[in-house]
Amino acid sequence: MEGVQREFFNNEKKISIQDPKEAREFIYKMFEKGERPCVSVKEKRLDELSKGLPPHSSWIPGFEAVVGTFGVEPYLPSIEFGDKRKVVRVNGIDPKNVQPRFTGQDKAFHGIVVLNGPIGPNSIEVLH
Repeated sequence: MEGVQREFFNNEKKISIQDPKEAREFIYKMFEKGERPCVSVKEKRLDELSKGLPPHSSWIPGFEAVVGTFGVEPYLPSIEFGDKRKVVRVNGIDPKNVQPRFTGQDKAFHGIVVLNGPIGPNSIEVLH
Protein backbone atom coordinates (compact mmCIF):
# COMPACT_ATOMS: atom_id res chain seq x y z
CA MET A 1 0.00 0.00 0.00
CA GLU A 2 1.28 3.36 -1.02
CA GLY A 3 2.57 5.67 1.66
CA VAL A 4 2.86 3.05 4.39
CA GLN A 5 6.34 2.10 5.51
CA ARG A 6 6.76 -1.55 6.42
CA GLU A 7 9.76 -3.78 6.78
CA PHE A 8 9.92 -7.24 5.26
CA PHE A 9 11.46 -10.16 7.11
CA ASN A 10 11.23 -13.67 5.66
CA ASN A 11 8.63 -12.37 3.17
CA GLU A 12 6.39 -11.22 6.03
CA LYS A 13 5.29 -7.67 6.68
CA LYS A 14 6.39 -6.40 10.08
CA ILE A 15 4.88 -3.55 12.05
CA SER A 16 6.20 -2.30 15.37
CA ILE A 17 4.45 0.69 16.96
CA GLN A 18 4.94 1.52 20.63
CA ASP A 19 2.53 4.43 21.03
CA PRO A 20 -1.22 3.59 21.34
CA LYS A 21 -2.21 6.84 19.58
CA GLU A 22 0.11 6.04 16.64
CA ALA A 23 -1.34 2.52 16.44
CA ARG A 24 -4.89 3.94 16.22
CA GLU A 25 -3.76 6.42 13.54
CA PHE A 26 -2.13 3.56 11.60
CA ILE A 27 -5.39 1.58 11.70
CA TYR A 28 -7.44 4.56 10.48
CA LYS A 29 -4.97 5.37 7.68
CA MET A 30 -4.89 1.76 6.53
CA PHE A 31 -8.71 1.65 6.53
CA GLU A 32 -8.72 4.69 4.24
CA LYS A 33 -6.48 2.72 1.85
CA GLY A 34 -8.85 -0.28 1.85
CA GLU A 35 -7.11 -2.54 4.39
CA ARG A 36 -9.41 -4.71 6.51
CA PRO A 37 -8.74 -7.06 9.43
CA CYS A 38 -8.39 -10.79 8.81
CA VAL A 39 -9.15 -13.70 11.12
CA SER A 40 -8.19 -17.34 10.72
CA VAL A 41 -11.06 -19.78 11.27
CA LYS A 42 -10.94 -23.55 11.66
CA GLU A 43 -12.20 -25.17 8.45
CA LYS A 44 -14.64 -27.30 10.41
CA ARG A 45 -16.28 -24.07 11.69
CA LEU A 46 -16.80 -22.39 8.30
CA ASP A 47 -20.50 -23.37 8.23
CA GLU A 48 -21.01 -21.42 11.46
CA LEU A 49 -20.01 -18.20 9.67
CA SER A 50 -23.53 -18.07 8.23
CA LYS A 51 -24.46 -16.75 11.71
CA GLY A 52 -21.54 -14.33 11.90
CA LEU A 53 -18.18 -14.40 13.61
CA PRO A 54 -18.65 -14.93 17.36
CA PRO A 55 -16.09 -14.24 20.08
CA HIS A 56 -14.24 -17.32 21.34
CA SER A 57 -11.74 -18.16 24.06
CA SER A 58 -8.38 -16.50 23.75
CA TRP A 59 -4.93 -16.72 25.27
CA ILE A 60 -6.25 -14.72 28.23
CA PRO A 61 -8.15 -17.02 30.63
CA GLY A 62 -11.84 -16.09 30.90
CA PHE A 63 -11.64 -13.59 28.02
CA GLU A 64 -13.56 -14.21 24.80
CA ALA A 65 -12.75 -12.15 21.72
CA VAL A 66 -12.44 -12.09 17.96
CA VAL A 67 -8.71 -11.65 17.40
CA GLY A 68 -7.11 -11.15 14.02
CA THR A 69 -4.39 -9.42 12.10
CA PHE A 70 -4.36 -6.02 10.45
CA GLY A 71 -1.76 -4.66 8.04
CA VAL A 72 0.29 -7.87 8.15
CA GLU A 73 -0.02 -11.32 6.63
CA PRO A 74 -2.90 -13.26 8.21
CA TYR A 75 -1.86 -15.80 10.83
CA LEU A 76 -2.24 -19.38 9.59
CA PRO A 77 -0.62 -21.89 11.97
CA SER A 78 1.01 -24.92 10.43
CA ILE A 79 -1.32 -27.92 10.16
CA GLU A 80 0.89 -29.94 12.48
CA PHE A 81 -0.11 -27.52 15.25
CA GLY A 82 -3.84 -28.11 14.91
CA ASP A 83 -6.80 -28.00 12.58
CA LYS A 84 -6.76 -26.72 9.01
CA ARG A 85 -7.76 -23.08 8.89
CA LYS A 86 -9.10 -20.56 6.39
CA VAL A 87 -8.63 -16.80 6.37
CA VAL A 88 -11.65 -14.52 6.41
CA ARG A 89 -11.59 -10.77 5.87
CA VAL A 90 -13.95 -8.65 7.95
CA ASN A 91 -15.16 -6.01 5.49
CA GLY A 92 -18.14 -4.56 7.31
CA ILE A 93 -16.53 -3.21 10.46
CA ASP A 94 -16.02 0.35 11.60
CA PRO A 95 -12.34 1.17 12.28
CA LYS A 96 -13.26 2.35 15.79
CA ASN A 97 -14.16 -1.31 16.50
CA VAL A 98 -10.66 -2.51 15.56
CA GLN A 99 -8.53 -2.29 18.68
CA PRO A 100 -4.73 -2.66 18.57
CA ARG A 101 -3.14 -5.24 20.89
CA PHE A 102 0.29 -4.55 22.31
CA THR A 103 2.12 -7.87 22.36
CA GLY A 104 5.55 -9.45 22.40
CA GLN A 105 8.48 -8.78 24.67
CA ASP A 106 8.48 -5.16 23.57
CA LYS A 107 4.71 -4.73 24.23
CA ALA A 108 4.22 -3.08 20.85
CA PHE A 109 1.53 -3.15 18.18
CA HIS A 110 2.63 -5.74 15.63
CA GLY A 111 -0.61 -6.00 13.68
CA ILE A 112 -2.64 -8.04 16.20
CA VAL A 113 -6.13 -6.62 16.76
CA VAL A 114 -9.27 -7.36 18.75
CA LEU A 115 -12.50 -6.83 16.84
CA ASN A 116 -15.46 -5.50 18.80
CA GLY A 117 -18.63 -7.11 17.52
CA PRO A 118 -21.08 -8.15 16.63
CA ILE A 119 -19.68 -9.24 13.29
CA GLY A 120 -22.54 -10.32 11.07
CA PRO A 121 -22.39 -12.84 8.24
CA ASN A 122 -22.63 -10.15 5.54
CA SER A 123 -19.41 -8.60 6.88
CA ILE A 124 -17.31 -11.72 6.29
CA GLU A 125 -15.46 -12.75 3.11
CA VAL A 126 -13.64 -16.10 2.98
CA LEU A 127 -10.27 -15.52 1.29
CA HIS A 128 -8.36 -18.82 1.37
